[in-house]
Amino acid sequence: MYFVNLKVNPVRELRSLTVCANGGFKPPSALSLDNRRLKSAAFSNGVKTFFLINALFLTTAFVYAETIILKSGKTVEGTITEETSDSIKCDVGEGIIVTYYKDEIERREKTKERKREALSAPQKTEKEVESTNLKTMDDTGKWVAFYYQHKDINNFIPAIKIVLEEKGIYEDNDHANPVIHFFATVLKNNKTLLPQIKDLSKEYSDNAQEMLLKIIKEAENFKSPVPKDPKDLDCLWSEFFATGSPEPIKKIISVITYTENDIDLSSLVWAKMDITSKPMALKLLQSAAGWSLNSNAQQHKKVHEIIEIESRNTENEDLKIKLTAVLENKGGKPRGPNA
Repeated sequence: MYFVNLKVNPVRELRSLTVCANGGFKPPSALSLDNRRLKSAAFSNGVKTFFLINALFLTTAFVYAETIILKSGKTVEGTITEETSDSIKCDVGEGIIVTYYKDEIERREKTKERKREALSAPQKTEKEVESTNLKTMDDTGKWVAFYYQHKDINNFIPAIKIVLEEKGIYEDNDHANPVIHFFATVLKNNKTLLPQIKDLSKEYSDNAQEMLLKIIKEAENFKSPVPKDPKDLDCLWSEFFATGSPEPIKKIISVITYTENDIDLSSLVWAKMDITSKPMALKLLQSAAGWSLNSNAQQHKKVHEIIEIESRNTENEDLKIKLTAVLENKGGKPRGPNA
């Protein structure tokens, strides 16, 4: 069954993603509450995958961190990405954009302004990335995205230092967790670097030091997540970038076959979105998984190959149809620099 419109009740309707004519995935569309308040999820897109959009590769722009107090009594923290005369769009974390109408808002408290850097230049090839001395977030983002190919461990510590210069990453758990998972995954496979990272942690304090300690702890007690919310999808993509293993992608593919019984609404991610219905959470999670697979299959030849193998091997006909649609999107060929 494709993702189709599902009425939850007369006043709370989930408008799910519409499948393209060729069966491909489109980004999750919107969640409509009382036909007024729209919630949309901006999930993975190309090599700028979900966690990297949040953490490293956001379009250059000034964004404002605010606390929004709603008339309902609910408090929301996030960054304002767009504002009109009657509504605001707020990034509440995990790349999730929520639209609030101003007549729902009691008051707003602006906390800070920060600038996020962008990955605007074309991706470098494997050899170009490997030979680069990392100096900027742009360099680091490219190094991360293709680490599974070049395995340039010499730039591991420089990459961490550059990330730690971006307070917007380590001061926000939504941004930090998948980045931590990437570095922890690499460190797990290169444990000779542990003493250097422990020494490095002594050079920092507060949130930056905490991030380093989390990387160390996760590397020493590594656990690959089971995808229960969009945050887990972030971490699985970061795990793939760190290893090139098909296992994280297989887990993301498994989301397409989920039922409501696989959804855990206790996740803070769903709470931030004010999602209290399993059908709603299921649709958004499946949409995120499908869109990220589609986008990364076009950018990464290896992702395309893994999906192709899973499509051939699965006995689930519904899953085969959806994976075939991913592979056939825009001609079914990867479009990235390593195609």
